[in-house]
Amino acid sequence: GDVLEAARAFGVRGWSFYLSILLPAILPGILLGSIQAWGGAWNASIVSEYVRFGNSHYEVPGLGAFLSGQTLAQNPDPWIITLAIAMMTIVVLLLNAFVWKPLFEYSERFKFGV
Repeated sequence: GDVLEAARAFGVRGWSFYLSILLPAILPGILLGSIQAWGGAWNASIVSEYVRFGNSHYEVPGLGAFLSGQTLAQNPDPWIITLAIAMMTIVVLLLNAFVWKPLFEYSERFKFGV
């Protein structure tokens, strides 16, 4: 409400209102939602690569199928599983450090506070 009242007081209308006030105000929320959606989608894609239904199983090549195959093997190798999980963790940390954190810090400049 305060943002809208300030925009009216300064006479900001039309496209300038959307580009200079509304979009920067909602950018942190958009980025936070994008981070959560990306993480959920990645988890869902890993889980869905290997599915057992009844007596049959369906598999798509990928990290989830690889991990499922390793954990369900007769003699699973704990080092292979550990390395796969470590690589997953490194990918997430790198994406957070080099993609999401800079974008989120950029968007924090526009955050309205009391």
